Amino acid sequence: MGNSRKKYSIDFIDFKIWAVKTCIEHKSVRLAADKLRINKNSLQHWKNLFRDGKLTLYQRSGPDSDRKETTGLRKEIKNIRMERDILQEAAGILHRDRRAVYKLIRVNTDDFPLGRCARFFRRLPAAIING
Repeated sequence: MGNSRKKYSIDFIDFKIWAVKTCIEHKSVRLAADKLRINKNSLQHWKNLFRDGKLTLYQRSGPDSDRKETTGLRKEIKNIRMERDILQEAAGILHRDRRAVYKLIRVNTDDFPLGRCARFFRRLPAAIING
């Protein structure tokens, strides 16, 4: 089952912040919740989030999102380097027949994954690889 939590727009987040500020002015969660006609437990939760700096209009990029982005970029760099290396190996045989390409793939299976080589050569225009 998926996540059942609601995603709210900036307007609702703005409302939460306004409600928390009203709560702080009244110095009572119960009084502010009664005045705003919202659940006091929700208001207390929002107040705690606001106090901890987790309720804000601005999305922060924390260590988790930075780590995910860094991991993704490293993976992309690795893939680009591998494709560059495949192209360097294949530079001399691209204008030959398909057998030369197949031989190159077979000889370099230890260095380059078979699927990666197949996808790489499939993307090249047919005019480059005669045959």
